[in-house]
Order: sequence, then C-alpha cells, then structure tokens
Amino acid sequence: MDGRHGTLNITNGGGFLVLATPESMFLAFDKDKNKILSQGELASSYDEIKRHIQNHVQLLDNDNNALRLEGIMLSLAPSNGEQGNSGRNLIILGRFALEQMPDELFLKITLGTKTQEDNYFEVEVTGNGYSQTMSFSSEKIRNRVINTIF
Repeated sequence: MDGRHGTLNITNGGGFLVLATPESMFLAFDKDKNKILSQGELASSYDEIKRHIQNHVQLLDNDNNALRLEGIMLSLAPSNGEQGNSGRNLIILGRFALEQMPDELFLKITLGTKTQEDNYFEVEVTGNGYSQTMSFSSEKIRNRVINTIF
C-alpha cells in the first residue's frame, strides 16, 4: 500500500481499517534518536503507539462520540518508493465496532498536524457496493461517510 493511503471497509458490524503512515510520524518513539523506528523500539512502545493511534484515528458517530479502534496490529514495511516517500511506512490495521449503525459517521485523522504536508492522507471507504474517497489534511481532519455505505 502506498504511504499516506488507506482503506476503511464497513461490513458485518464493523469498520475495518488499513492505513499506511510514514514512519517519520512515529519518531517520538525512536529511543536512540537515529531517525529510524526499529523493530525493537516498535515492540517496546507498542501499547503506547496503539494509544496514540486510537487518539488520532477515530470514527465518530453523529453525537461526536469516538468509536474505539480495536484489535490494532502494527507492522513496519518499506514504502512503494513513490516520490517523496523513500522511507518506511507503519501499517496500521484495526476494527471499529459498529453493532448499531448511527445516523451519521465521520472519519477523523489527526496523526500529523504540524504542517499541511504532515497530515495528508487519502482513504477509500467502501460498503454496500459503494465507495468514497476521502482526503485529509491539517485543515480538513474530518470527513463524513456517505449514508449509502452503511
């Protein structure tokens, strides 16, 4: 998967997320400060990184309540070599529980909000045979999921 891209598939009572994020967004967890997140650093900070992701990647209902991203799995992977992203990506996988569908759903991403470039993501949302492409930036951190998807 290309860096700064993801998918959210809404089906079977859940929203299943895959998001490729630049490794550079997680350098706060780089304990030896060599600007590379090692497997050991990822493992030793795993729970802290998961909490960080849960605070910055959220599915919100119409009352602005955050639905918790559960079952998070993380993996470091080489980027696809696209322009401007020669490093590695941290791949995030997880599930938002959607036992009861709210009237509205919003996806919110605030992983990197220091500059407009830091928080750029594109996410393809699918469900019920429909799809929607969402773009995120520091100025647009929240997008509404179209009702036909859920």
